Amino acid sequence: TMRIRVLLADDHPMFLDGVSNALSMFEDIDLVAKFTDGAAVLACIDKVPIDVAVLDINMPSQNGIALAKTINKEYAHIKVVFLTMYHPSALGNESANLNGVLGYVLKNSGSQVLHAAIQCAFRGERYLDPKLKDETLGGSNTEMLPDSVKLSRREREIIRLVGEGKGNKEIADALFLSELTIKTHRKNIYQKLGVNNVAALMMRVRGLDLN
Repeated sequence: TMRIRVLLADDHPMFLDGVSNALSMFEDIDLVAKFTDGAAVLACIDKVPIDVAVLDINMPSQNGIALAKTINKEYAHIKVVFLTMYHPSALGNESANLNGVLGYVLKNSGSQVLHAAIQCAFRGERYLDPKLKDETLGGSNTEMLPDSVKLSRREREIIRLVGEGKGNKEIADALFLSELTIKTHRKNIYQKLGVNNVAALMMRVRGLDLN
């Protein structure tokens, strides 16, 4: 499996260490560098091969938005993911500069969400934190399923309940089915949609009527 070379930048050392440790748990991630300011990031990417840069927005020397703009212009092969406490709407006019950013993840999300964002960015795909359901990132985030992909009524019910944060047992109880049946349905849904985690599933079905 190809390992994704990741650079991580955040101005809070303890948070930086925590995210580093979380990413080290994923076999396809190779954390090649981490920094607490934007200037150090630019100095590094001239020397070290990087696939995805995960950046905080609020950093000394050079903030994440300015840094992302430079990376997109001068190092187009490097994909950018924002990991931030800021809701996109809080960026005001600066939000226009997000067009070159492929991923946007909130800091209060789990490592699985960040991992999904890195994977999507590496493939050149956009990813928006599932908590930001009604936002856009440089354009529409609505996913349209190919005509060849058909979801049954039961599958749509299960996806809707998964999106509400319910686990397999809760879904089984709500639909009067066995937990094993729910697990089988979820496996089939993941295979149909080409996803392997909840965050990716929710992004895949954005804009679909699940009722």
